[in-house]
Amino acid sequence: MGSAAFVITKQPGDLIGISARSTGKVNVQTLMEALGGGGHFTNAATQIKNSSIGDVENQLRAELTKNEQ
Repeated sequence: MGSAAFVITKQPGDLIGISARSTGKVNVQTLMEALGGGGHFTNAATQIKNSSIGDVENQLRAELTKNEQ
């Protein structure tokens, strides 16, 4: 797929955040938009309410798998 990094964090107020960065080979903006967020091609993020870190990780992995095909 390319080079990208994702950080999933627990935020105040029942939010789980994903911060996404790319070297330019992966469009992290479209990945984060698919999860309700946004940003730019190489720098994007999202916040998801009322979910667990594990569930959010699974959602992110599902989006990554979709984009590999």
